[in-house]
Amino acid sequence: MTLHSNQTNVRATWDYAGGPDSSAGAVEPLPSSPPMGADAGLDPTDPLVGRTLDGRYYIKERIGEGTFGTVYRGYHQKLCRPVAIKVLSNTIAIHPQWVRRFEQEAQILARVATEQTVNVYDSGEDAQAGYYIVMEYLHGTDLADWIDERGPLGVLDFYAVLDQVGEALRRAHHAGVIHLDIKSENIFLLSGSEHEETMSVKLLDFGISRLTAAREAEGDEAPCGSPYTMSPEAIRGLALDHRSDIYSLGAVLYEALTGLPPFDATSVQSLLFKHLFEAPTAASHEEDAGWVIPEADELLKRMLAKAPEDRPENLQEVVDGFLAIRDAMEHSWAKHYLLPTTTEEDVAPHRSRNERQRMRTMELAPNEVVVVDDDPLYRQVVRRALTRKGFRVFSTGAVHDAVSHLELRQPAAVVMDLLMPVDGVTAIRMIRRGGFTGPIYVLSGLCDTEVARVAMSAGASQAFRKDQFGELTAALIRDRATAPQGARP
Repeated sequence: MTLHSNQTNVRATWDYAGGPDSSAGAVEPLPSSPPMGADAGLDPTDPLVGRTLDGRYYIKERIGEGTFGTVYRGYHQKLCRPVAIKVLSNTIAIHPQWVRRFEQEAQILARVATEQTVNVYDSGEDAQAGYYIVMEYLHGTDLADWIDERGPLGVLDFYAVLDQVGEALRRAHHAGVIHLDIKSENIFLLSGSEHEETMSVKLLDFGISRLTAAREAEGDEAPCGSPYTMSPEAIRGLALDHRSDIYSLGAVLYEALTGLPPFDATSVQSLLFKHLFEAPTAASHEEDAGWVIPEADELLKRMLAKAPEDRPENLQEVVDGFLAIRDAMEHSWAKHYLLPTTTEEDVAPHRSRNERQRMRTMELAPNEVVVVDDDPLYRQVVRRALTRKGFRVFSTGAVHDAVSHLELRQPAAVVMDLLMPVDGVTAIRMIRRGGFTGPIYVLSGLCDTEVARVAMSAGASQAFRKDQFGELTAALIRDRATAPQGARP
């Protein structure tokens, strides 16, 4: 099982047996559960490290534990690329039913293949190592570690996780697959994606997933999953369908918004008891989630309903529900995080002698507009509209790219959104501190009077709503007509 780095073993994936009574003692595995391997840590003396599987896959190091065995970082010697190799534990491989489950994981991953799941390259049986699955090697961190290190997700990252995990689960459910182990440790954030327009996310570990038809044929089995996200029907060992995944996803989204799981306890039994009989605290009542709106609380409440029939019918209903309130969520987040952070001292930043010298030699570009917006579609719309008016447009979704560009050129103006991975008010201060003296126009759906006032106190020249694009264009044309030409001496 895989333990979360900053939690007790309650955070692990368990095969649960026994009731929710916290006095019942330690959780014992059911006879039908796979026995746990003897290796508990990342042993550098692992006998498989340094060996080559099937003459192709060189094993470099042991990097983790999965539901069925050990995960290694490896290298495909013929294709010259890194891979991840999951090897079935020898103590599990003696049980035919768990060998079938292991082989089924590769089949399921191939069946639900999408950009939001891990690619499977190969599977087989090696004479020395036994059964294995070869998958793509990912660089990054899981959502649980991200939250531990940085706190709850911002609203944009929350929607990126919802959209991409939702897409992976929609595809799985459409293919008749129930994941059964949705948890923050199984949601992987690819490294570098925090600098991109949209965080890249993958849903991991289909090791205990089931094909709906196969489950109906086999009958009920011992419940397994994470005690922080297990649905009530999974705890009771009842028949499961896709609504069990909806419950687990609700628990993950709650944690993503608040930094906390919906239920917590000092023992597995007590934790499962809460899943069965207690209602979670509304997300908006948690300390770090005061910005969460009541409509989101209600959606999470429905996802975490004790009875499957009281939950949303499918993942599309969940995603549509959150998309319907996205504007309100973004506005509430912005009000909560943007308004208190700006002070009057940010209006006129001090410039060093070197900065003043650079400004004197900076190339003027009076026909250029720099557009900063994390929405690529809207950037394209703005670029096309301004190009038709004769402007040259430099557009980007990354504030640091805009700052770097402005170090070399002084355009007619900067046009920017307020709601981005780097919030707009901070971005305005960064651009002013970088030496840009021209007009900065805010173009955002968040521009009510209060937000506009704060943006202008940070250095913005004027704020427009996105439905006021025509007024913004008129202001840019006026700026172009009055801007100095050529390069400064």
